[in-house]
Amino acid sequence: MRKPYWQGERAALYGGDAIEVLRELPARSADCVIVSLPAHHGGDPIRDGGAVFALLRRVLAPGGGVWLHLPYLFQAEDPTGAAWHAVRARMADGWNLSETLILPPERATASPCGALLLLRRSDDRRLPGWRAARPPIRQDAGAWRSNRTTGHLAPRFDPLAIDVAAWCVTRSCRDTGTVLDPYARGGAVGVAALGLGRRYLGIEAREAYLGLARRRLTFASGTAA
Repeated sequence: MRKPYWQGERAALYGGDAIEVLRELPARSADCVIVSLPAHHGGDPIRDGGAVFALLRRVLAPGGGVWLHLPYLFQAEDPTGAAWHAVRARMADGWNLSETLILPPERATASPCGALLLLRRSDDRRLPGWRAARPPIRQDAGAWRSNRTTGHLAPRFDPLAIDVAAWCVTRSCRDTGTVLDPYARGGAVGVAALGLGRRYLGIEAREAYLGLARRRLTFASGTAA
């Protein structure tokens, strides 16, 4: 296993390609995964997600779940929409849709609208109906302050706001579990995980994002830079 780019008491940030680092991670080392495929990898959850999810199957602990973020606008009720096709592709790989969350524009920081799909490994192939909802998160000023700790540009780098990532962690990660973020970007998922007392593993290939994520995770974990 490669040496982390940065490491705190409850967090580690790895530099490198997500697929390469995922191959090195120990089996069953993550209880919850939050993944949003970046534009420079195509950002297509059907075309590009297969290789990533094949590796996540090995890394995910029993009972764990993967939140797949679809960062673009679509009609949730349309069974021919992009989200439906992404779900069918993952189901064909042996994943099962557990929950669907439609994000209104103000809940997604890098796109006008989006959705989060909770996928689990299961033999149960039933597909629940679409369910639009807002995250039941109180508007905590502290969470938004954390989103701004490294300056006004930080939220632009993260597909999800910190409080939305925190909602995902709370829904699908045990209290002492580990959250994995294969495309860490500015580290919002890590800030959310650490704020909730979980452990965090982040992966990021781009040097500029690594520096930003390191600063934000250092602040969130209370460790020295």
